[in-house]
Amino acid sequence: ADLNSADLNSADLRYVNLSSANLGSANLSSAKNWTRRQLGTAKLCQTLLPAGANLDPNRDCKELGIEPEASE
Repeated sequence: ADLNSADLNSADLRYVNLSSANLGSANLSSAKNWTRRQLGTAKLCQTLLPAGANLDPNRDCKELGIEPEASE
């Protein structure tokens, strides 16, 4: 699924298959019922992750052909 720039801020991710989903620039900062395994199989680049995700929000930028934003 291409969820690039999707606003999933308050989405309930229970039972959602994010395997290989493009979550580039997506907002999941307040998503509910997510698992680390779900987010671990998605493509991340400039992704706003929920607290406690402990994943690199820019780990797949090169694969997605996106230049990650410089951290301040």
